[in-house]
Amino acid sequence: PVTTAVWTTTDASVLTVSATGQATAARPGRVTVTATSGTLQGSLALRVVPDVAGTWTGSVARVQLACASGSTTPICAPGAGTGGSLTLRLTQVGDQLTGTLLDSAEPTATVPLTGSLQADDQVALSGTVSVPATAPTLRVEASTLRASYDPTLGTLTGSYTLNVDRARAGATLAGDYRAQVQFRDVRK
Repeated sequence: PVTTAVWTTTDASVLTVSATGQATAARPGRVTVTATSGTLQGSLALRVVPDVAGTWTGSVARVQLACASGSTTPICAPGAGTGGSLTLRLTQVGDQLTGTLLDSAEPTATVPLTGSLQADDQVALSGTVSVPATAPTLRVEASTLRASYDPTLGTLTGSYTLNVDRARAGATLAGDYRAQVQFRDVRK
């Protein structure tokens, strides 16, 4: 005799399973799916991750800025504003993320990023770019980018550190400035 499996889930608000075993995610969260057939039973713990793929844009505030002596970068000029904007492009496969960051303070340097969604669904990314790739005159590092995703508002809120090295007048690369950057409610 053929026995059909009965599928159950610990939280149907996170994931539902049809009578044929097809799972459909409803929202981020953790769930255990169980299949029972006669006296046999098997379970699988799953994590439904939020979908953060896309192009996110919004404003930033550079809450800490440390400029090297002699820096000619516009944001280091006396009286310069500490605001700006970012464009964060993300692709996602499961909990693995890749993408790019463009901070308006360095509009010629799009930083490639890699990272993941952490166990608490926080976005964690970092990356570095040298411009040009050989004999660079500019190196931009975006590190410790962390963001929280709000699925209700569809926004990301977080921060990152921007380290910029620049070569001046034929010199080798040297530290130009470091900024701690915060962003709030950036949107797709």
